[in-house]
Amino acid sequence: MAFMGMVIGAVAIAVLLFFAGLMLLSFLIAIILKIVGKAKDSKKVKTAGNVFVVLGIVFALPLIFVAGYAIFTAAFVKVELPDGKKVYELSSNYYKMIDLAEDGSRDSLDELDRLLDKHPNLIYCRDANYRSILDYGVSNGNAGLVELAIEHGAVFDDPARYDMMSYVKSSMEDFMNELYQREITDDDIEIISLMFEEGASTELYLPYGSQPGYSNIFGEAVWIVMYNDYETELEITDNDLKFLNVFIDNGYSEDPELITVRDVPSNYMYPDGYYQDIRQDANYSELMSLTGLK
Repeated sequence: MAFMGMVIGAVAIAVLLFFAGLMLLSFLIAIILKIVGKAKDSKKVKTAGNVFVVLGIVFALPLIFVAGYAIFTAAFVKVELPDGKKVYELSSNYYKMIDLAEDGSRDSLDELDRLLDKHPNLIYCRDANYRSILDYGVSNGNAGLVELAIEHGAVFDDPARYDMMSYVKSSMEDFMNELYQREITDDDIEIISLMFEEGASTELYLPYGSQPGYSNIFGEAVWIVMYNDYETELEITDNDLKFLNVFIDNGYSEDPELITVRDVPSNYMYPDGYYQDIRQDANYSELMSLTGLK
């Protein structure tokens, strides 16, 4: 697909260069003919010069169209609204929104709130990876950004993103994948609570042949709190327990296929040494009680 795109791009550039060459040649011939026609006072030569002027303009039209299109696409971004209608927003406002979302500070969120009040359609803008500012908030663990995005019309499990995804199919699953890379924070607990409040999908996408050690979203949550900080000493934090309790409070409290690394040879699913033993303290004991593990 990428190769075909490169071929099409090369052909398009070659065609534009061809038209540019014809345009320049036509105008050059027109200038010469007009000079000669004036010097010899020849009406025919002058007329021929006018013909080449017209040809030059004709050959210039595709270049003018492409230049105009490039300027327009640089100045505006196309936004598809939930009802399928397409509108345009200034690119400068879009990039400002992204910068504020990536900053994520309280002041930036206040400014972002004002920007979205003035330009409400910006909330439906997406980057090249189909991510909205809601997805930025989820990925970065910024509960304030997630709440702001929802207040302005963003929704979890938006088909505009997840219909395009191959490895995850919902906002919650996307969020859980992010949590494997970091310790759980207060913001993460707020985000998962908000997902349940907003009715986000809890369906787990398990590709054929995968053996993750769990079969539903609760099982994955258990794995996250047990193994998400594997680069440091493994331990169950207070936030880990709060995070897991959000699932339990919403009716997800068991996974019949849940196993841990210690239940199978370490090289069955993961390389040797990928995980180490978890600190067996009071929080660990509470985790065992909550999950029914031993």
